[in-house]
Amino acid sequence: MKDEITLKGLFEIIKSKILIIISATVLVTTAAAVITKFYISPEYTSSIKLCVVGDFDTEGGSSVSNENSTINYVKNLIETCIETLNAQDAYVQINSNLRELNASYENTSIDSSNIRIEQVGNSNVLRVTATTENAQLSYDTCQAFETMAKERVPIIGEVQIEKIDSPVLATAPSSPNMLKNCILGALIGFVVSCGIVILIEMLDNTVKDGAETARQLDILLLCEIPDFYSATERESYYEYKLNSGTGGKKRGR
Repeated sequence: MKDEITLKGLFEIIKSKILIIISATVLVTTAAAVITKFYISPEYTSSIKLCVVGDFDTEGGSSVSNENSTINYVKNLIETCIETLNAQDAYVQINSNLRELNASYENTSIDSSNIRIEQVGNSNVLRVTATTENAQLSYDTCQAFETMAKERVPIIGEVQIEKIDSPVLATAPSSPNMLKNCILGALIGFVVSCGIVILIEMLDNTVKDGAETARQLDILLLCEIPDFYSATERESYYEYKLNSGTGGKKRGR
């Protein structure tokens, strides 16, 4: 095993094995494309924006001290709202609302893996994203979530939910991303193949030239005996010896 290798040596190794590296990269990229196309189910995403607002009384005034305190009051309840909307009972209600929307959802089950709830910046707006393997189901899930939120949020305090952005029916899958997966596959194939090629080269103890012999054995190299015959000449020579049966004749030069 070689103890050290220079940066120039690394480039030389990669250059000498570039066809193998390219072939491995293409192979892994193709595998990534095939897996993405045929083995990963497409997913569709729809989203809705809901605003948490203070609950105003019939006279138009706020049920809290003033408008500023109302805004702060609502913002302080945002995390509580998210936890309330992400509770197990909330998903039971979402599934119930889905069945009311469409009877075909009888065996459909939506859980926390299908819905992401996040606060938009530092505002009192919530973005709810539904992701499923069916575009219509994702759209209907957003509607079912809105209905559930309007019923559950008021129990937290003097707040209510208002829709400020409606969901849109997805026309194309949001994942998997073919281009992204192919680029990732190509990168992995290139890096791994380069690593394997370099590792094999470092584990190779074969002496390539006199300079390497002198360095490894720490001896002074006085001269080298060149190889007079090329590979083709050696093959012809040994074939001649076998055919002649002499075994001791030398070829004239």
